[in-house]
Amino acid sequence: MDLDLSCNLLEGELCGRGLADLLRSNRSILRLNVEQNSLGDAGLHSLAPVLQLHPLECLNLSLNGIGDEGARALGAILEECPNMPLTALQLSNNNISDSGFPSLARGIHHNPKCVVPCFAPVMSRLCPRLSLSLCV
Repeated sequence: MDLDLSCNLLEGELCGRGLADLLRSNRSILRLNVEQNSLGDAGLHSLAPVLQLHPLECLNLSLNGIGDEGARALGAILEECPNMPLTALQLSNNNISDSGFPSLARGIHHNPKCVVPCFAPVMSRLCPRLSLSLCV
């Protein structure tokens, strides 16, 4: 099942917790689009742990004001759970800088099925050894 919550003025930790509760209670959601909201680092930090338990295949987090802390939280979950079913992760137009990319790159490297198309050029510059897995 697809759930499109894009452009709904969802923001922060409370929204992240609500999304986490929703995913915990509804395992039939396979594709989640929360593009163009304001989850930020706090929202992603609340949402990230449930991702390792949910069979989510596609997650669109573009345009959410996610920064380095959120990237590190997501990277840690991806690294801890190398066999996640997540195959598509959209993170374009966020605020992730050079200090957040390496953690995210390691997590993506541990999940070879996961593709993050917009990050390949940046990863090749910041993490040359890890970027090879992103150039799919």
